[in-house]
Formats: sequence, structure tokens, C-alpha cells
Amino acid sequence: MFRVTPRNALLSGPPLRRYPARFEPGQGIVWPLEAAYTAVELTGQEFLLFREVRTDEDIARLASTYGPLGLGLAAVNAELPYPTWLMRLTRNPQGGFVYKHKGGAKLEELEPTEDWVRQSGLLCVGVALLGLSQSARARRALRTVLSGRRTPKRDDPELWPVRELLDGCERAGLGVSQEDAWQGGFLLDPLDEPRWLKDERISDLGVLVEDNTSHAFATALAGLLDPWTTRIRLGVSTDTKGLMLLSPGTPAALLAQLWLQLADAAFGDLPLKVCAWEGCKGPHADRPGVFLWRWPISREDIKHRDAQYCDRRCAHADAQAASRGRESLARKQTQGPRVCQHPDCITQLRQSNRGRYCSMHSRDHAGEPSKGRAR
Repeated sequence: MFRVTPRNALLSGPPLRRYPARFEPGQGIVWPLEAAYTAVELTGQEFLLFREVRTDEDIARLASTYGPLGLGLAAVNAELPYPTWLMRLTRNPQGGFVYKHKGGAKLEELEPTEDWVRQSGLLCVGVALLGLSQSARARRALRTVLSGRRTPKRDDPELWPVRELLDGCERAGLGVSQEDAWQGGFLLDPLDEPRWLKDERISDLGVLVEDNTSHAFATALAGLLDPWTTRIRLGVSTDTKGLMLLSPGTPAALLAQLWLQLADAAFGDLPLKVCAWEGCKGPHADRPGVFLWRWPISREDIKHRDAQYCDRRCAHADAQAASRGRESLARKQTQGPRVCQHPDCITQLRQSNRGRYCSMHSRDHAGEPSKGRAR
């Protein structure tokens, strides 16, 4: 089930259908429409891995593990309208570019690189809106940044939603404007209109944050999530004991599953946290960086709600760094302060002085090699 313990949120459908995909340099992800798929159980935090797609290497790595985004599968639904943002940020959401081989027996769909980057940028905006709704300090910092008085601090982990909002807007092709907002609010609006779209439903598309409150950011996020949550269909099934169960049906596309995971995180009671290890590289190292629980544990196996590291590898690396720091401090304390090695001098050497003599006697031994240099 889609849930963030201990409170249930959304109901999930079957496991992800992973289709075989390959990366074509300069084009994107190509996958056969009629190929057999394999079922993949998702852990519930994959949406955090997909929020920072920037390069061909990022796309190839994620596609090899999870398959294509399924832009065509996410859009096709006869009874519900297409998600407007999917139409806005995808070159051809009705099915992508379909190629037929010479024999005419095999169809393949192309998901261009730019589509992956744009969809990842919008997903990053959604994650940032969730983070901003949970942090008053980040909201104040964003207001200062948008007013032009300051740039977001990169060494402050609590301000990660501000950095991710600006980065996501840049990759998704969205502009941040305060002209149509009030009381500290702002508008995220597409910078350009794609030539391939001629749909009147997306003419006024934008994300409006009315003011600088938690409610305003949550409302803006709800506008991004609603086109996906409304695509869940509930049916009825029975288990082996004859009990009646709700059987939800969700879109089979990976992109839809990622947005439903974000909705699950928004409904849950676990806040988004930043990995405590300063050297964490996040999604570029196959770990979330910003997380709900330790990766890659599934939501059913959560044991520690207060985890400080996004991945076990980060916890191990930070422990090793702390151990090396303690050993270095112990050596310094054991050795005691360094003093000038001139026989008639007892001056303590400064930490910045890497030589063996103080400033008064260093001239007398200028011809001698200093400590640490080869003789």
C-alpha cells in the first residue's frame, strides 16, 4: 500500500511494470511497446531519486533500473483528461515518437532527453513545495531570495527547499514572478509555449502561491497532485479467506507512480529531512539525499523514524570520518604543543608554522629543509 507509517495515505495498484529500455545518445530512452515487462516493487521513495535528472548519465542509470517514464501510458485515458502539466512539458504526450523497424513487426517509443529533464524539474518543484510547507524558516528565506536581497545559502541544510525550487524551475522551464502575486506570494509560469502544443486548456497554466504561509504552499502542491490522484480507480476484490477488499487501479506508468509517491509523502506524517553526512551526493550516487526514511528500506520495514542518514553508506562514511577526526585529535593531544628546536629557545610554535623553529631563529636555519619536505 502507498502509506507513510503510521498513518495510511493512498492505495496503490500492482507493482511497477518495468519495460526493457535502452539509452540512445543525443535522443533519449527507446523502449519497445510490445515487449514483455517485469514486475518491480517500489519502496516509496523513488520520486526523490528522479527529482535531480540533469545529464545523459542520470537518465541512462535510472532507465536501466526502472525502465522508461511511460509518458504515453501516463497520458492515455479515454475517460479522464490528460494531466495538463504532462502535456505542457512533453513533446508529444499522446504517445511519444513511434518508430517502425524495416520488417514492420516491432514498434518502439522514444522519450526525448529534454522530456526527462523537464518532468524531473517539475517533480523537483513539487518536492520543494512540500518542503516549504513544512519549514517556516525556508519560506522566509525564499521570500528574501525572490525579493533580490540575498541568494540561497548552499551550506545551510535547512534551506534545501529554496535551492530545489529554483533549480527545478530552471530545468522545467518555469519562471518565478511576483507580478501577479500578493502578500509575499509568487507565480510559477512557463517561460515559453511549445510549438507542438495547440490546446486551449493549458493557455493559463501556472502554479500560484498566494502568500507566504504553509497553507498556500500546500495548496499549490495540491494543484500539481490532483491530476494524478484523480486517476486512481477503486474496485472490489476478495482475498483467500473470502473477505472483501478495495482493489485500487492506478496508471501503470512510472511517472504516475512517482507523483503518487509524492502525494503519499504529503499525506503522511514523516517530514522530509536532509542527510546528516555533509559529503552525501544524493540521487547522483543512487541515494535520495533528502529522505523520509533510510534508503532503500521499504515502508513496511521502517524501524527507526528518527534516522539521520538517507542511506547506510552515508552513515558508514560519516562514522569513518568522525573516527579519523578523533584519532587525529588524540595524536595532537598526546604529542603536546610543539616548541622551537633551538637549544636556547622554548617558544611554542603556532599551528600555522609547519617548520621546526620560531620566527626569531628561523633565519639562522634558513638553509635547512623545513618539516615535511624531502631532504
